[in-house]
Amino acid sequence: MQLQTQQLTIGKKGECIISQITLDEDKNLPENKGDIAEIVVSNGRVCVEQIEIRDSRVLLKGKLQFQCMYFNEQGQYECFHGSVEFEEDVQAEEGFTMENYQGSYELEDLQVSMENTRKITVQAMITIKIWKEYAKQLDYPCPNAVEGLELHEKTAEILCLKAEKKDVLELKEYINVDKSMDNINELLYQNIFLKDREVRSNSEGTKIYGTLGVWFVYAGENGGYFFKETEVPFSCPAIEKEGNDRYLLSKLYTEIGSSQLDIVPDEEGEFRRIRLQAEIKYTVLLYDEAQISFVDDMYTTGGEYTLTNTVYQAEHLLANQRVNCRKEGKVNVLPAEVLYQGGKLKLCGSDVGISIDHIKNNGKDIMVSGTIQAGLLFLYQMPSEEEMKFTQKTLQIPFTQQLDLATETNETNIQVMPVSLQIQTAEGGGGEYQVYVSMDLLAFVSETIELQMITGYEENGFSMATQERIGGITVYYPESSERLWDIGRKFYISRDTIRKLNNLPEGMETFSPGQQLILCRESTPFSE
Repeated sequence: MQLQTQQLTIGKKGECIISQITLDEDKNLPENKGDIAEIVVSNGRVCVEQIEIRDSRVLLKGKLQFQCMYFNEQGQYECFHGSVEFEEDVQAEEGFTMENYQGSYELEDLQVSMENTRKITVQAMITIKIWKEYAKQLDYPCPNAVEGLELHEKTAEILCLKAEKKDVLELKEYINVDKSMDNINELLYQNIFLKDREVRSNSEGTKIYGTLGVWFVYAGENGGYFFKETEVPFSCPAIEKEGNDRYLLSKLYTEIGSSQLDIVPDEEGEFRRIRLQAEIKYTVLLYDEAQISFVDDMYTTGGEYTLTNTVYQAEHLLANQRVNCRKEGKVNVLPAEVLYQGGKLKLCGSDVGISIDHIKNNGKDIMVSGTIQAGLLFLYQMPSEEEMKFTQKTLQIPFTQQLDLATETNETNIQVMPVSLQIQTAEGGGGEYQVYVSMDLLAFVSETIELQMITGYEENGFSMATQERIGGITVYYPESSERLWDIGRKFYISRDTIRKLNNLPEGMETFSPGQQLILCRESTPFSE
């Protein structure tokens, strides 16, 4: 016979599969580009364009989009951009579908170097992480008063998946440059990156809010170089709430897909406007904590029995923290004596990235360590020269952040995601710049727990040996380790019956040494 059940939707994260792709490709300059004298600055982005899932294999097709600004042999700056295609076949666990997979694609060790005056070499390593994150229905037996059945309850706090959404936001915005700046002739360098993102809930539902950092350098139509740095806010469509459900916890995965900046005329026909087009791919999973009561043991008062045991796996939350980490460093751009002699220095733009290198579980806390990469682009002028020139400075800052857990555990599922990256700079004097980085890390830490439940039983009647053992009135002296539940199961008597016969208070489950109990069944045992 089956017990009455209730249903919950729980979230489940599968094993993470990691694969690395190494790229090494030469690219020739187009005929309309000048010869390379020196590469000044470069960046890139991984763009996954096609994903196919076939029999637990994930086929990824995409490209590394790169750009570089270089100084040509005619003494001018130019931009060269292109792409390197890649394809990777990743073995994954069973059950992958387009709806439940998650992935991250990290660009590491990008190097754009000069092979000769007409050719560059692009080298990079892409780390691909693929895992399954899906909803699973949990049908668990709930304790209910059933005549002839004694049900033992157990409680557990588990994570319930309340809602999920996977979509792409098409963002289109216009950015105007100041009228004091020259008209835009050519974009020389650009950078678009995620600065922050968060999940907010209100009475209507849950929305994702974020900010893109955008900066670009351009050549003016009358000569000279100009730059613009700004922020572009965005929000994704709301996930509507169901009834009075409250969403307390969230996992948020975001990435920039394809993106580009284009020169367009403004209302006055002047070319002082840039059109930003970007894809923001996002997945949000909303959770609540639920305390469930289920049946983990039972017996019948009318006969011996065979139980059906089922073991379920669920996630128990240990920590859901947003912690802030602040670090600083400094870079030397020009020697102090150059500035004293009349040299000039301007900061054009800055960006910041983070790589999480190690996550260590110490039982009561988790240590997250990694590296912050800060990039700064400067315009400088030497005292003896008329022209301004560009130079890039990079800074790597190691960090370690501690995350405290509610309880000590060694078995954990840890996801740490950067959700805010802010960089500020201050001129320190003497050609030195101070760099201040503030980042928020969202840590979602859970442990997998096994819930052993009784889902069914079969009553077999009493054997002759059992009838002889439990028949009649019995005086029983409990052992120190025995509970009321153990005694009732041993003699097939309900706990309420034992309480009434012995005037025991409600809730009493254990006994003192030497305590005497009178046991008598409510009906005479029968045999089959």
